[in-house]
Amino acid sequence: MSEREFRSAFVPSPADEFILKDSDIHYRVYNTTSGLTSDSYTSYFHKSIGGYHGAKLARYQDLIERQLSQGNIAAFSMLNTKWIIMQDQQSGVMQAQPNMSACGNAWFPAEVRQVANADEAMAALGQFDPMQTAIVEQGEQAERLINSEVPDSTARITLTKYDPKVMTYAVQGLTKNSTAVFSEIFYEVPGQRWIATADGVEIPVARVNYVLRAAVIPAGTKEVLFTFVPETYRVGSTVDGIFSVLLLASLGFALWIEFKRRRA
Repeated sequence: MSEREFRSAFVPSPADEFILKDSDIHYRVYNTTSGLTSDSYTSYFHKSIGGYHGAKLARYQDLIERQLSQGNIAAFSMLNTKWIIMQDQQSGVMQAQPNMSACGNAWFPAEVRQVANADEAMAALGQFDPMQTAIVEQGEQAERLINSEVPDSTARITLTKYDPKVMTYAVQGLTKNSTAVFSEIFYEVPGQRWIATADGVEIPVARVNYVLRAAVIPAGTKEVLFTFVPETYRVGSTVDGIFSVLLLASLGFALWIEFKRRRA
């Protein structure tokens, strides 16, 4: 395939070009003209809300089937779906429509509501305002979040740096220990988890709204950092480094032996 043929398959639509002018460092796009689980085109230009993956997280698949595919705008908004691509019925031209209710990258909800289990959490997503309410399932995480305080209306938390493995948030005006919700997927398995720190001190990460991350941010915090360094990657990098040193040492020793042999 020639380069021209390859590039012709990825020509941005007018809607894509319009969205790409957005200077926001991190947001998501929903393309209504493609299926939520089969669209690959949108991800070429944007951070798509959908797309195909052979090993999709079960909870996110649940969210697709029971909320996103039903058109629940609150579910889209809590995932910071800032733009929606639609096709004009008359002209057939792809258009970009802003989602004015998008929650942004992080926010302080006014209340934390506890439910008994995952099923109740999913049901609660059907009728709630994500900016006002965080839904947490019963357990240790719930007690910590419920006991947090509602922040002052002037408190703000803003994403300042984005990387798939490191996300930095600036916090302003926080005078109470308050729950913050982040429009990122909660993921935690043995040896693989997101680590959150507030001004360098690790804080627990909880799951809210069935799929999102949350944490109680201590009063006076200036910066929150989320990092993802899987234990498997760390161990692999260490082993790789050790064997690289051994290889270089072996090569050096072989060269030394060869040098000695030629001098003899």
